[in-house]
Parts: sequence; structure tokens; C-alpha cells
Amino acid sequence: MDCSLQCRCHSNYLNKLYCAFTGRGFYISIPIIEVDKPYFEYICHIQQPQIILFTNPATVKGTMERLRQYADMHQKLLDIEVMVINDVFELLMRNQKKLIIK
Repeated sequence: MDCSLQCRCHSNYLNKLYCAFTGRGFYISIPIIEVDKPYFEYICHIQQPQIILFTNPATVKGTMERLRQYADMHQKLLDIEVMVINDVFELLMRNQKKLIIK
């Protein structure tokens, strides 16, 4: 059976990652809250230039595409500069938070 049919997780992203690594789906009882929609709504109501910081460069393109789609759908104009804080995501994934603070 296709992995995507077996997966019952609340988050497609996490589920796809798990499926990609294990070949099977999973279920968790703790709900995963999607933050994109309320965050995008908040951003779209700010009518001045903004800077959005990312720690994971791999998420910039997808997040910005979804934000632009959300803004277009709600007829909002965005004035956003994107900045990536280099190396922070990798340090977080290795639980090296002390190196980030220094």
C-alpha cells in the first residue's frame, strides 16, 4: 500500500518525512498545530516593510510561496525582506544551543 494512504498524522510534512525514512505511516495523539495560517494573517495585516528571519534555508522558498499565495488570495500587498540566519538550524538539530548564544 502507498505510504501516503497509510499515514494518519496531523501534519503532512512530518508524515511525509517519516514515510520517506521508514516506508510506513504513523499516528500521534498530540495534535500538531499549523502556524502558517495565523502567522500569514498577522503578516498580511502589517502595512509597512517587514523582515522575516529563517533558520532553515530549505524552508524559505516553500514558506514564501505559501505566504504570497495567501496574500494574493486575501488581496494583500507585501513588502518583505527575507533573511536567513546561517548555521543556526544545523546547530539546533545537533542540540548545540550554547554555540548559538555565544
